[in-house]
Amino acid sequence: MFFIAGFSIFAVALLIYLFQKKKVNKYAEIISSREDLSLDEIYERFYGAEGFDRSAIFDIWQEIAGNLEVSVGKIRPSDRFGKEVGGYLVTSEKLDALGLAAKKRAKKYGIKIEISKIASIDDYVRSFSGDVFN
Repeated sequence: MFFIAGFSIFAVALLIYLFQKKKVNKYAEIISSREDLSLDEIYERFYGAEGFDRSAIFDIWQEIAGNLEVSVGKIRPSDRFGKEVGGYLVTSEKLDALGLAAKKRAKKYGIKIEISKIASIDDYVRSFSGDVFN
């Protein structure tokens, strides 16, 4: 009886792990197959027309990529945290590190923000690159 229960728990945990690993690998493959953009290209394509400060965008973009350990030129504004980037079963150390960086950045610049509401790279960039930086 205990053997069957133990085996069942192990089997479910293994299935969850394998499913999650497959999902993470799928997103990693999608990101790695993208065109590698320079920071200047990222700025021009996604933020330049709106007048965001170039150096602020570069700094924020590198903060995101560095904490998530993803190539700067491969991530895109539409990438969602916990999905395309930083995806794991519940959370990841990388997302936790980025969350801490966001809290430090918010405190440094006096920005009131709900970190839990930031769902994508674009949300993060726009949250921290507004009028405070222009």
